[in-house]
Amino acid sequence: MESHNYYLDFYNCSTDDPEREKVIDLSRSAERAFWFGIRDRFGFKDHLVAVSKSAAVFVSWEYEQTDQICFLATRGRGAGHSAWYLGEDEGKVFYVSSHASDEEIASVALQALDACQPNYA
Repeated sequence: MESHNYYLDFYNCSTDDPEREKVIDLSRSAERAFWFGIRDRFGFKDHLVAVSKSAAVFVSWEYEQTDQICFLATRGRGAGHSAWYLGEDEGKVFYVSSHASDEEIASVALQALDACQPNYA
């Protein structure tokens, strides 16, 4: 399941554009299809539970300076995610070499996801 399968190419429409409602309906339909797909694939009770269980990891790599890829676990904030304040990020930042195997990089990514404080926590 790939989120780009639910991408819709919209244009910027003004509030008085007659096509605006159609665009909004298409967007809502795509969003529902995505979350219902998540619900079905991962066995959530309903799509609302699936929506509430979100976590995000910020990834950065200064490839001209280091081979270390940095994974930063986030915390949920309302409808979004943010990094941790300095002093609160202990156990939330993970590094792996860009020369590591795919399995090693994936393992570090999963560690970072496990360290997140999702919106529902």
